[in-house]
Amino acid sequence: MNPNEQKEQYLTPPDLARRWGIKPEKVIAWIRAGELRAMDFSAVPGVGRPRYRIRLSDAESFEKLREVVPAVVMDFHNNFDWSTELS
Repeated sequence: MNPNEQKEQYLTPPDLARRWGIKPEKVIAWIRAGELRAMDFSAVPGVGRPRYRIRLSDAESFEKLREVVPAVVMDFHNNFDWSTELS
């Protein structure tokens, strides 16, 4: 490994649930729905209980996609031309 490269950090669904203040089942639902990228580190992927791990970079990308950006609010009171006649 190149010394300049950082080792990728992985999180579990419970780790992310604590970070986001939700239940781990919700994180797993996003993984199963394909909304949140994860890797299955179980002994035999696809058989038995999955051992999901999510790259920190994938969790951060997911956060950015779901970020709510406030709408621009127009101040009609100050921008309205009160000198025009209303019909």
